[in-house]
Amino acid sequence: MDALIRRHPSLDGYDYAAEQRAADAALFADAWTRALTARGEIPTLAAGQRLRLVVQDQAPSDGVSEEGLAADALIAALSRRHALEVVRFQERAMLDWSTLPQDGLFTVLASTTRERYGQREQQSWKPDLHLALWNPYAAADIAAPALISYGFADAALFAASRCLAGEIAAAGRLPVDLGQPHQEQ
Repeated sequence: MDALIRRHPSLDGYDYAAEQRAADAALFADAWTRALTARGEIPTLAAGQRLRLVVQDQAPSDGVSEEGLAADALIAALSRRHALEVVRFQERAMLDWSTLPQDGLFTVLASTTRERYGQREQQSWKPDLHLALWNPYAAADIAAPALISYGFADAALFAASRCLAGEIAAAGRLPVDLGQPHQEQ
């Protein structure tokens, strides 16, 4: 490490020009958009359509690099195009899917952690769409079409919102076969 640091020192006071910052932001926004991947048929939800979003209030940090996604960030991104009824939960064990209203409202489950879903969730959670924002393998655990973003940067959430509204297509490809649902040990 010390040798690497000496060969590649950080630059104090680096001037990140506004033009370069804007170009980099556009590049990354394009990458997030191109990475969106559909697993199954992703329905188009017309702008303004009401939908139920089921989301963990604050995803725990994975302890490696950053905080998990706060529900408020996803709600802000999706509410730009859709009218949301939000169901928040603190921990998966606290959510009983059977208590959700059975009123025909299109229901989206947002996966915001690296955790896989266990047998209880696999058998009882029945969303109309699974929004897998962090761990693509979670899409194999829930029996529903899935929109996979591979992360939850603001540009990824914006792209997912646009895709759900039919403004862009999820043209990404899964880099690997997701395999079978997770089996608890």
